[in-house]
Amino acid sequence: LRGGEWLTVAARNGLGPRDALEWLAIPLAYFVFLLLRARSGVLIENTQSLWPYTFMDREALGTGKWLRNISLTLLGFYGLALLLLGAAALLR
Repeated sequence: LRGGEWLTVAARNGLGPRDALEWLAIPLAYFVFLLLRARSGVLIENTQSLWPYTFMDREALGTGKWLRNISLTLLGFYGLALLLLGAAALLR
C-alpha cells in the first residue's frame, strides 16, 4: 500500500502497542548496521565521518550521550507508531 492508504484501506483489526514495539526492529537493525559499518573504518564520502548523522557519532559524543540519543530516537519512533495506531483506531 502507498502512503496514506494504510489508514483508509488496509485492515487494522488487532493492532496495538505491542505491534508498535515490534516495529522498532527496523530502526534497531539500522543502528546495528551503523555500528558494524563504523567498525569497518571506512569513511562516508560526503561527510568524511564514520557516522551518517552527528547525533550518532559515538566517538565524538561518548557512549553515554550516544545511548541517550539512540534511546530518544527509538522512543520517537515508538511514539509515532502509537500516533498512527491511534489515527487508525479513529478511522475504524
